[in-house]
Amino acid sequence: MEEAEDTEGTTKVFDGTYGGAGGGVRPTVSMSMGDSVSTCFRKGLSLGLFKGRASRSEYNWFLLFYGICTIVFFMMMIDTIMDDIQFTEMDGRYYTEAYETPSPIFCLFLLPFEISLLGVLVRRLHDLGITGWIILVTIVPMLGQIVALILGLMCIFGEGQGHENKYGPVPTNIVEKPDLVTMEAE
Repeated sequence: MEEAEDTEGTTKVFDGTYGGAGGGVRPTVSMSMGDSVSTCFRKGLSLGLFKGRASRSEYNWFLLFYGICTIVFFMMMIDTIMDDIQFTEMDGRYYTEAYETPSPIFCLFLLPFEISLLGVLVRRLHDLGITGWIILVTIVPMLGQIVALILGLMCIFGEGQGHENKYGPVPTNIVEKPDLVTMEAE
């Protein structure tokens, strides 16, 4: 750790967490994809779903992971549907017969992903200083798609506020490990 002396002559310890844009108080270390996914699922499946702020790297890595998983799930679903469809020939024409409908289990797999994505989206908006309730505007026809595009671009490329706002402190990109309680400690 480096030590830096400020104008008052006191020594501050610098751990490399903050620096750069936003007056030197934004995180300088980027969150890894694994840390982002674990943080988003941990917060997304808890009561603190919409509390706090999410950094740009946390949001972007989870968005990429979500996109990859969604494509894989839909490819599996299409493969299942295509396996169930049989083509028969009658009078020189081909007809399709589906014997089974695809299982809704694919939708249940996506539910935790959707909840976690909604949570990290709201926390990312909090980092930008915007209330999470604004995502309700996206259900309005025509206007909603324009607002969704603008909000999406702001979340992906926008620099968060470099100071503490009403939603919490500046995110550090350091994964918070829960304290483990052992039987000896009790």
